Amino acid sequence: MRTTGNALFFFKRIFRVGSFFLLTGCMTLTGGTNQYVEIQSDRPGVQAVILLNGEVVRTSDPGDEWIAVPKTPGVVIRFDLKGHPSKSFVPTVRPDQVQGVKVLLFNLPNIFVGYLIDEANGATNVIAPETVELKWSEDHSK
Repeated sequence: MRTTGNALFFFKRIFRVGSFFLLTGCMTLTGGTNQYVEIQSDRPGVQAVILLNGEVVRTSDPGDEWIAVPKTPGVVIRFDLKGHPSKSFVPTVRPDQVQGVKVLLFNLPNIFVGYLIDEANGATNVIAPETVELKWSEDHSK
């Protein structure tokens, strides 16, 4: 009888400690640190380049219709099309109120650690707009 009580106590303790670490930064796991942005162009073969603080983070293949964009401030999307000047776009990165509420609800046991992790890596942010429409001029000098 005594060993059953000890085992149950041990299991409860492991569960509590495990839950703390499992829930830390949970929006990072469920919401992710990237958001897909759709690329619509009137010309085929557009390549998107993601720049974060001036450094290339990710490059799409020419003609890709989607690209994963980090949900952190300082992101610039550059669009390249052979024979045309590059176009740059700065998406709006703002806190997602729905994600913020989820963070508060799911991180109650460890609100400070989890919330700080989620805020630091952009998991609670959203990028707008979700679709970028590109119009390329016939005149290559524009």
